Formats: sequence, C-alpha cells, structure tokens
Amino acid sequence: ACRSSERSQSFGRPIPPRRLERQVAYLVGRFARHAPRWQIVIWLRQLLVLLLAYTSDVVFVTTDNFDTAEETFDAVRYAIATVAIAVTLVFWRLHRRALPFAFRFQNALESCLYGGAFASSLRGQSKKAQSSIERPSGSGSV
Repeated sequence: ACRSSERSQSFGRPIPPRRLERQVAYLVGRFARHAPRWQIVIWLRQLLVLLLAYTSDVVFVTTDNFDTAEETFDAVRYAIATVAIAVTLVFWRLHRRALPFAFRFQNALESCLYGGAFASSLRGQSKKAQSSIERPSGSGSV
C-alpha cells in the first residue's frame, strides 16, 4: 500500500532538474555534453540486433518441418546476417559522426569494438558460405 505522502512525491509535483540529473547520472554520465541521450541510440541498436536474432530463431523453428528447410533457412540466415552487418555499419557511422563519449580513448575503443563486430560478422558469414559451397549437394539423410 502506498502512503499519501509517497503518492504526492511520486505523482503530485515534478522532480527538480538537479535531482533528476543525479538520478539518471548512471545513464548519461559517461557521455559528452553534446550527446547526453546517446544511451537511447545504444538501446535502439541493441533492440534491432535482438529483433534480428529473434527473427532468425522464428525462421529456424518454422522451416523445421519442410523439405526445403535447409535451403530456406540458409537464404534467410544470409539475409539476416547481411542486415545485421548493415546495422553495425550504420551505427558505427553514427558513432564516428557524433563521438558521444567524453574522452577520446572511449570513442576509439568503441570504434574498435564496432570494427571487431563487423569483421567477425563478415568472417562468420563468409566461413558459412564457404562450408555450404564445399558440401556435396546430395549429402543428406538417405
């Protein structure tokens, strides 16, 4: 049960700006003054990647019962991987344009992490493509 004094503090009057700033400092404190809301951009990127992973999982489950399941799943997997690489490149570009962190080394480290994510995604996609090319076309269950 909520007491009336707690209710009035929660809903009755607005929170003073300084107090609000202290309450959300853990979210925006690491960003430079010109990009205090960069955390929203990070959450958007994470949401997009999560949706791509969920889509891949749904496609895997729904194509499990069909005769052409492997070919369909491979095609969708390549499409999703391509979109994931594009998302990484777009957000890397946004990061390089905004340089949202307060210190130069933070921006450099984040850029290196984007580069690593891009390179590993590209490498994983190319290795899977190479293994599917080397696989004999008739190799399946007898």
